[in-house]
Amino acid sequence: MMQPLAQSSILILLIVATFLWQKSALSEFTIPLLGLLTFIYVVSSFTKRLTIKPLSILILTASAILLILSTGGINSPLFFLLYFLSFALAFSLAPLTVFAFNIAIFLCFLPEALQGDTIINVIKITSLILLCPLAYFFGKEVQLREQKAIRADAAIKKIQTDISDVVKTEGATLKDQDVDKLADAVKQTRELEKETR
Repeated sequence: MMQPLAQSSILILLIVATFLWQKSALSEFTIPLLGLLTFIYVVSSFTKRLTIKPLSILILTASAILLILSTGGINSPLFFLLYFLSFALAFSLAPLTVFAFNIAIFLCFLPEALQGDTIINVIKITSLILLCPLAYFFGKEVQLREQKAIRADAAIKKIQTDISDVVKTEGATLKDQDVDKLADAVKQTRELEKETR
């Protein structure tokens, strides 16, 4: 997996690219681009070999930003998607990327926020910044749980392998009750393995 700095850089470039796309003459092709991004996302979701977590979340990010920009920007009824996207990024990428994402979004929407109803607009984009620590801590917790599950799974497999090796090499010399205990231990590790998945 890429390092947080690389993920953050790619995310910032993606955000800037989507804002530049929408401000340029290419904005008339936003709907076909959204269709293409949706198609790629759906195909990658159903094809296990093509599913790359960072790629999927970047496609989702680009799609959400394009939708928000094409439906009114900061006044879009879809603006709330950025809050959910903050958590999705913290869960799918390195949790630190949520800070880069929200700061980039803040800076890109700031000129638009200073027009019209300034107070409400500033509250909207500032709330994204205030959401960063919460999304970061939830993302960090999910990451720690995933790492614990991976370590537990590796430990279970090692125990199963070690017990199988002992039974194969020493099985003839073991008492029946010891073989039963080892078989029970293998059964319990299989149950634990099912629980961790």
